[in-house]
Amino acid sequence: MNVPTLRFPEFGGEWKKCKLGDVATGFDYGMNAAAKPFDGNNKYIRITDINESSSEYSYNDVVSPDAILQDFYLVKDNDILLARTGASTGKSYLYKSKDGCLYFAGFLIRINIPNDNPYFIFSQLHTTNYRKWITIMSARSGQPGINSQEYSSYPLYLTNKEEQSKISTLLSKFDERIATQNKIIDRLESLIKGLCLNLQLIGLKDNTWQKVYLTEVLTERKEKNKDNYEVHSVSVSHGIVNQIGYLGRSFAAEDTSNYHVVKNGDIVYTKSPTGEFPYGIVKQSMIIENVAVSPLYGVYMPENKYIGTILHYYFMNCNNTNNYLHPLIQKGAKNTINITNQHFLDNTVILPNNTEEIKNVASLLSSIQYKIATNNKLLNNYKKQKQYLLQHMFI
Repeated sequence: MNVPTLRFPEFGGEWKKCKLGDVATGFDYGMNAAAKPFDGNNKYIRITDINESSSEYSYNDVVSPDAILQDFYLVKDNDILLARTGASTGKSYLYKSKDGCLYFAGFLIRINIPNDNPYFIFSQLHTTNYRKWITIMSARSGQPGINSQEYSSYPLYLTNKEEQSKISTLLSKFDERIATQNKIIDRLESLIKGLCLNLQLIGLKDNTWQKVYLTEVLTERKEKNKDNYEVHSVSVSHGIVNQIGYLGRSFAAEDTSNYHVVKNGDIVYTKSPTGEFPYGIVKQSMIIENVAVSPLYGVYMPENKYIGTILHYYFMNCNNTNNYLHPLIQKGAKNTINITNQHFLDNTVILPNNTEEIKNVASLLSSIQYKIATNNKLLNNYKKQKQYLLQHMFI
């Protein structure tokens, strides 16, 4: 029978199988225009402006379309946008009135849901079945892509509008809770960055902080991986992470005996450009056990764990990291970073000039980080709960 495995008790009967083209109209392609700085009113939504996690419009880099504006390309109530090309094929966005005057770009397809609950349809574009369908449909050519006719053939199931509404209301509550958790985490992360900067400025003014060469507080650890410790990588957002657990597979060589050992509290420098960190990232290992990292990484023992903690948060700020590394780096062919492990230590950072202050600052930053970790666990739980509902409240 065409019924979901999880259902509100007051509803019964089978759901009706149909295609996206049966419930949606339009399937229109967006405007072919470049982006220009935001004009204060007219926003331009491209594939990259749809948040990967929340599927909402991202306000990180608001732009306007650089073209003559036509109402045809305005996104309106009950509209859903679908990414039609590239690695993000299948990504979707449901219009919200809070996003205002929004024009959609050419690599997006717009559909409108005139008679059914648009969030109910939108939710079916976030199930495992949908992702599997996207993978199959978009793999037919070298460049992933799905056109409007193919999208219209996507199979889905409908129930009566009352059940659609009740399911949508429940899932929307999870969206609200997830959005709240993200805001809490963002504020705590901003608090850490702001505290680091303000403490430095006040400390320099009061002569309680000073510039210190890293050679004075860090010593390179040259221990090799003779005991075959698990290989880890370094992530901007998660620090030192297990390759298999975080990346889904190991990228390590078959023989890892020449890899560097990292112990709890050590500082690791990656030398790998990524995003806002064009000269690499610097993280402290919070892992209790000894682990191994690539021989391309630099590993350093801090004078004490408190110094290591402050450095971890100091280098969390991309401006601090880039300003520290830029004078030391030489970029080679293919944008490779040329810097020795020892030369990494040949610049200054701003640190407290007495042990008690170092301990207090490290403890303060660690306590905020603990709150961030706790809220991240809550966030992941809400996401898992919503995903469970998506998998069991739909067919």
